[in-house]
Amino acid sequence: IVSRFIVLPIFHISRLGKVINHEQAAEIIGKHFLDVKDVLLNTLQLHKIESSKDNNSDLIHASIDQKIKHLQAFHFSDAVDFKNNKKYLPYAVPPMLFLLMALLISPSLIISPSKRIINHNEVFERPAPFKIIVMNEKLQAVEQDDFTVKVKIEGDEIPAQLFIQSNQANYRMEKESNILYNYTFRNLQQNTKFIVNADKYNSKEYTISILPKPVILSFDILADYPAYLNRKSENFANTGDVTVPIGTHLTWKFYTRETQKLLFRIGGKLNEVKAEKSNTFVQSYRMMVGSPYSVIIGNQYFSSRDSLSYLVNVIPDLFPSISVEEFKDSVYDNRLYYQGTVKDDYGLSKLVFAWTVSKAGVENPSLEVKTREVALDKSLLQQQFFYFMDMSTLFVQPGDEVKYYFEIFRWYSNSRIFYRKSYIC
Repeated sequence: IVSRFIVLPIFHISRLGKVINHEQAAEIIGKHFLDVKDVLLNTLQLHKIESSKDNNSDLIHASIDQKIKHLQAFHFSDAVDFKNNKKYLPYAVPPMLFLLMALLISPSLIISPSKRIINHNEVFERPAPFKIIVMNEKLQAVEQDDFTVKVKIEGDEIPAQLFIQSNQANYRMEKESNILYNYTFRNLQQNTKFIVNADKYNSKEYTISILPKPVILSFDILADYPAYLNRKSENFANTGDVTVPIGTHLTWKFYTRETQKLLFRIGGKLNEVKAEKSNTFVQSYRMMVGSPYSVIIGNQYFSSRDSLSYLVNVIPDLFPSISVEEFKDSVYDNRLYYQGTVKDDYGLSKLVFAWTVSKAGVENPSLEVKTREVALDKSLLQQQFFYFMDMSTLFVQPGDEVKYYFEIFRWYSNSRIFYRKSYIC
């Protein structure tokens, strides 16, 4: 076939060996185009006469041009005579009938090999006496989670054991029954391809798609204390439960991964926090009362993947306290001794002993408050103090009334607490 239909025609095209002349070629063309045969032969003859110098070349040249115009309109398809090919039709009928019957009785006999040839890049299951069915509806796993592949065997012959091949390694599947198997992939980090095989028969290739899981990597809480406390701002790293004074302004900053939405619930309110930048969310709140709070994160695959719950304890701003014990001198009644304790959560600035004197027989007197400061260590939040008072130094007369008390002051405000008592001469 190669010699007859390839090599020999190449020799003829290259004019190697025996070739035909123009008249022979015209006769061959004339067999297929009857209208062309005589015109083409006459044209060749006139061309041969024109080559002779003894004749009127102008007249001959005009005749050739006229015949060329006649040769301009013809179709090569006219050379094909379908009637002559009818004699080969009986030879084509048996193969066509065989193909038609094969398609009707067993289409896979024709379609399967053709499909494998056309899709040569795909992996096809080797024909086996059993069928491997992956029962998972979706081969999707959460990032860093485990995923169990469940397989069922159907067929007349059941293999004794199944294996799962992934990352060029084979793993034995756990047998639940004669036809049910499973295998668990641990801590999946990326898309994973696998093939189920048994007795040298392989299934098609499957892929477990990994869904990115929203994760809170870390978070900080910045505590900005009220100005009157004179305390520097403080940062709590990865500490969810905090205790702060009332009025503290807290700012949470969450650093996340694969997170598109963050919900922050505190004080009965649920707020959706907008991302300050990619995977970073910031939420602020001024704490006036203690409250639990929770954080919920999500992305396009998970609306509420995880929830963190913590508690903010708020220390109320209590008044300073004072307690005093009074002792009288066993010999001199006018001499009084005091022992007391003062305390405040944020410090005290001053402690004074104050008194007023009401003269006997004077109605609605305008009383002048006199004070004496008691020594106090301002660096301590709680401390004891001692004080001595000799009432005779006040120059009171019989019938006069003396009212006296201790008064403490906070350093950051005018808040004060009294210990009051009256002394009548």
